[in-house]
Amino acid sequence: MSLNFRHWKITTGVWVLVAVAALAAVLVLVTTRPPGPDVVAEVNGHKITKQEVQEFQTRTYLWYGQNATEEQALEQMIAETLLYREAEREGYLLTSEEAEQELVTRLALMGRTIEDLKAQLQEVDLSYDEYLLDLQRQLAIEHYLDDAVEILEITLQEAVEYYEDVLRQYPDQQFPPFEQVQSQIVELLSQEKQQEAMFLFIEELKEKADIRIYT
Repeated sequence: MSLNFRHWKITTGVWVLVAVAALAAVLVLVTTRPPGPDVVAEVNGHKITKQEVQEFQTRTYLWYGQNATEEQALEQMIAETLLYREAEREGYLLTSEEAEQELVTRLALMGRTIEDLKAQLQEVDLSYDEYLLDLQRQLAIEHYLDDAVEILEITLQEAVEYYEDVLRQYPDQQFPPFEQVQSQIVELLSQEKQQEAMFLFIEELKEKADIRIYT
């Protein structure tokens, strides 16, 4: 029996390539006077406009299949802005050539090519250059987080406890032996720990940042 444990236990999730956490409103200064027309937020002086939020929503749906409200999109953009500035400060930015080479490698693992991607983007009237520019940003954040966030290893005891917890939650279900799904459980728990570590890391960045949301 092949079993995906994701179907049997609710876990915390991170959104899209770079996994970022939702912003806690208590840490954000909310004001009613934007510094200019169409500005909905500022992050350390960097302005985010309503149009940028709407474009972000569109890209998120078309590229990643994620539907997001304007509030969720804005939260995502604020988190990404903080992370990108840190990646820039620490020297993690990529050239377009470096980003494209990494894209080629990742597409090859899926049996696809750049031309396949361009054709797919053209079908939804999206620019490859725009996609590549966004990818440069995402990869810089991803590489920065890989080094900045320490992820603890999953112990055998944690994996066993997770397995036993699932058995208790679904007593009427038949599951394969622990040994057959151990690697899958370890992968899932590793992702959960990574998400939690990233959430805490972003919270630390937010505490040091000047974030203003205009209503």
